[in-house]
Amino acid sequence: MDATVQTQLFVELLNHYVYFVEKGVSDSGGSGAVEGVGQILSKIAEELPNLEENEERSQIQKHYDNTVTHIRAMALSTPNLYAGVDLDNLAPTTTIQA
Repeated sequence: MDATVQTQLFVELLNHYVYFVEKGVSDSGGSGAVEGVGQILSKIAEELPNLEENEERSQIQKHYDNTVTHIRAMALSTPNLYAGVDLDNLAPTTTIQA
């Protein structure tokens, strides 16, 4: 599978995991969705810098950056929501304009 398509799918998957975390859905152990968020964030951070610079990568980057901004805002408003996810080293790679 093309790396660009794969990374785009990871960002989409991340958004689904974020939805489930914020709706309180988890596995029987209680932290599966949150762990999934952390793992997918790591995978995206690994793959995104290696993509060819083009419009498609730019759109993936914006989607990812918006998701990171959302996760950070939710983590601030609900401190235990993303417990276990390393948000200190997680930063959008572009500045989001309001």
